[in-house]
Amino acid sequence: MRQGLAGEGVGRAERAAAARGSGGGWEGWLMQPRSLVFAVIVAAAAVGGGRRVWRGWQARRAANRLGRPDVTPAEVMAAAGYGRAVLRELYPLLDPARRPEQRRAAARALGELWRRDELVGEEERAVATRIHEVSWRSRRRYPRAMARAVPVEVAVRLPGLEVAGLEWSGRIKGARRASVEAGSEWMAVDGTSIRFELLPTDYEGRGPQELILEPRLRFRGSVAWEHDLPHARYTIEWDPMLELRALEGTADASRAEQVRSAVQPLEAEAGRFVALNEALAVRGPLGLGVAEGGLPTALAHQVYLELEGVPGCYRLGEVVAGERGGRFEFARIEEVPLERLSGPRRVRLRYRLVPDLELGWSDPEVRSVWPEEVVTDWSESEVVRR
Repeated sequence: MRQGLAGEGVGRAERAAAARGSGGGWEGWLMQPRSLVFAVIVAAAAVGGGRRVWRGWQARRAANRLGRPDVTPAEVMAAAGYGRAVLRELYPLLDPARRPEQRRAAARALGELWRRDELVGEEERAVATRIHEVSWRSRRRYPRAMARAVPVEVAVRLPGLEVAGLEWSGRIKGARRASVEAGSEWMAVDGTSIRFELLPTDYEGRGPQELILEPRLRFRGSVAWEHDLPHARYTIEWDPMLELRALEGTADASRAEQVRSAVQPLEAEAGRFVALNEALAVRGPLGLGVAEGGLPTALAHQVYLELEGVPGCYRLGEVVAGERGGRFEFARIEEVPLERLSGPRRVRLRYRLVPDLELGWSDPEVRSVWPEEVVTDWSESEVVRR
């Protein structure tokens, strides 16, 4: 009987070993090569699917955050990492009613998707149309009596959008200038503008005179396109009741001293010369420095040079300066006759600034002009042969 039980035990062990050897049971199934590959694929699919679900949940959370009125620029930029999953939520942030910092952040985020080539052409054009701004630099109203041409400047910008290959051009109707109505050259979107001048005598009556910019945008990237932006209108009025003297500021002794102290001649430098006539030159540069914050009211003056012992004043150019001050150099001077200055010598010079109200009207940032002449101190220089 003992031998029977022992034989039965040996039989069971042999059958178990045989079963393991032949792949029986889940342990044996996993040891088979094909089964192992299948298990790895299933595990990878489970992990990848989990990651997609997790990322999708995070993208939906970021999209919901974009819909809140207090979303921060940092949150907007972070949402760009989820690509097209948040595209529909980024567009509303370009609305002009949103805060400027939110609009700029949305433009940067969409620009990031644009650079990663995650937008189609229609979406790129939609972004540019929503975010573009047209800025005019000119006054709205001028005296009818002005004889000087009025400068006008207009530019198209895409605030916050940082995408290479964007250019713009434009036609301007109403300027009565063939050069601008025929259309401009293609220009970079930021930092370039169309500049032209209007002559009041070219227009009849008071106005208003309407200028219409017809801008066009183009993208020179992986998929090139051109697109017409909405027209932008601007009006200018020639007012017969508005006098040139409306820009004239008030003067007193203390202000006069403040202006004189703020305006100083530039010091002569080695190797710098400005021609006086065909035979002589003066050591340069010729020009003025206006201290920042030193003016009680703006300068809009014609600048003349006086040479000690030489009759007359010789025109250099114009100066328009306000609170920001600045440095003004003049490369040319009205010719000094040889009979007045015939040879090299040491010389003292000074500058005489004469107010020009029409020059003040030509700059839209000037609100009032210093009404008196400004004469600088004498400074040392040298006249040499050319």
